[in-house]
Amino acid sequence: MNIREFTSRRVLALLYIGYFASRIYALTLLPVFVDEGIHIHWAVGVWQGEPWEPLFYSRLLQVWLTALVVPWTPDPLWASRFITVLSGGVTVWACFEIGRRLYNEKVGLLSAGLYIISPFTLFYDRMALADGILSMFAAVTLLWSIALTQEPRRKYIWLLCLSMALGILTKIPGLLLLLTPFLTGILIRKAKEFSFWRHFGSAYLITLGLIVVPVVVWFDRTQVFADKSIFGHGSVDLIHHFTSNAQVIFVSLWSYWTPPVVILGTVGCLMAMIHRQRESLLLALLTALPISGFALISRIWFPRYILFTTVPLFVLASWGLFQLIRILEAWGASRLWRPQRAKVLTFFLITLFMGVISFPALVIDYHLWTDPARMPLPEEERIQYVEEWSSGYGVVETAEYLRQEATKSPEGVIVVRHGMGDALYFGLEVYLMHEPKITLQRLDLHYPGSFERLSAWAERHPTFVVLHQPPVEMLKEDQPDMKRLISMAKLERSYPKPMGRQAIELYRVQSRSPF
Repeated sequence: MNIREFTSRRVLALLYIGYFASRIYALTLLPVFVDEGIHIHWAVGVWQGEPWEPLFYSRLLQVWLTALVVPWTPDPLWASRFITVLSGGVTVWACFEIGRRLYNEKVGLLSAGLYIISPFTLFYDRMALADGILSMFAAVTLLWSIALTQEPRRKYIWLLCLSMALGILTKIPGLLLLLTPFLTGILIRKAKEFSFWRHFGSAYLITLGLIVVPVVVWFDRTQVFADKSIFGHGSVDLIHHFTSNAQVIFVSLWSYWTPPVVILGTVGCLMAMIHRQRESLLLALLTALPISGFALISRIWFPRYILFTTVPLFVLASWGLFQLIRILEAWGASRLWRPQRAKVLTFFLITLFMGVISFPALVIDYHLWTDPARMPLPEEERIQYVEEWSSGYGVVETAEYLRQEATKSPEGVIVVRHGMGDALYFGLEVYLMHEPKITLQRLDLHYPGSFERLSAWAERHPTFVVLHQPPVEMLKEDQPDMKRLISMAKLERSYPKPMGRQAIELYRVQSRSPF
C-alpha cells in the first residue's frame, strides 16, 4: 500500500464515521410516515403467512429484510430505519469506487462526501422505505458495469446480475437499472467488441431468469403502474404534462440537492459535452434519463422516486468541481500567481468551494437532526411528512398516553381505529407492536352496529377511539359519525400536527352508554 492509498483509506474511514453519526443520531425524531407503517405492517404479515403481499405493491426485498428484525426488536421503527442506514453505507462506498474508477481517488472521496452531507440522501437514508435500498442497488449496478468494462471478469458478471435483480425485487421501478450496463458499454467500450457484449449478455440473461416470475406476477395482479402513470387514462397533452412535472421536479431537487450541487452537476455535464468526455456523459445520462422518464409518464410523483439518480449526479458534480478548480488554477497561475504558488491556490479554491457546497446542505441537515418540522422541505414533502394525515406527528404522543393508561388497567385497554390507510392507523401498530396490554381494533364508525360493539367493549375494558380531524375520508358517508361518538365518549387528548392542518383526537368511551 502506497502513501496515497493509505491517506485515501484514512479519509474514507473518517467519512464513514461522519456518515453513521449523521444517520443514527436522533434516527426516530421524525415520527413514522404512513408508508413506513405500511412497510412494517407487511413485514409482520410475512411472519403471518403472507410473504408475497408486498409484491402486489411493487415492493419485496426491503419488506423481507425488515421482517428479519421487526419481531425481535423493542423499537421496530428504529430497527427498520437502520436497515436503510446500512444500505446507505454501501452506497457511500459505491460513490467512492465509481469516482475512483472513472477519474481518480479525489473525485471518489468528494463524491462520498457530497452523498453524506446531502439533505436528499440524509433524509431518505433515515426512512424505512424501499427507495434508499433501490438507490444502493442502482449505485452498485453502475459500479459493476464500470468494473466489467475495465476488467472483463466472471465475478463482475455475477455481481452485476445480482445487483440488477435485487434492485428490481426491491421496487419495480428498478427495471430502469437495466439501462445502466447497456449505456456503460456503449459509452465506455467500443460497440464492436464481441467478447465484451457476450459478458454483458450473460448478465442480462441471468437477471431475466431471476426476476421474470415476480415481474410478471406484479404486472398481472396490480394496477399500481397504471394508476401512477399516464397509461390507461386516455390521451393527454404530453408536452404540457412533461413541462408541468419537470417544473415540480426541478423545484424539489433544487431544494434537496441544494443549488451548488445542481450547478456543479450542470457544469460537469457541459464540460463533458464540450470535451466529449464519455465517462461524464454516462453519468449525465444516468441522471437525466430517469428524471425525464418520470416527468413524461408519472401522474403521481414524489422526489423519492428518483433518489437513485443522486450517485451519478454527485460523481459528475465532483468531477465538475475539480475541472472548474483546474481552470481557475491555470488562470491564476498564468496571470495572478507565480507557478510555485499553484498548490496554495488549489487549497484555497477547494476550501472555498467546499464551504459554499456544504453550508446550505448543513443548514437543512441541522433541522432534520434537531426539529424535522422546521426543515425547509419542498412543499409536497412537507405536506406528506409533517402537516397532513400521512404524517406521524401526534401518533407518538397518542401511543405514549395509551401506554400509561394500559399500566393502570390490569385487564389492559382496547384502542379502536376508524377506517384504514393513514399514519395513525399503521403508526399505532408500529409504536404499540410489543405492548401486550393494548389491543388494537378497527371499526367503521359510520355503522350503527359499530357503536354497539364499542359499548360492549367499554363494559369490560377501558376503551379508546383515535381519529384524525378533520376526517381523512373524502366521502361524507365514509367519515365517522361524530355526533354518536361524542354522545358516548369523552375527548381526552388532542394532538395537533405542525401548522395545525390536522390533529389526532383521542376519546375515552364511557362504560355506560345509551346504546
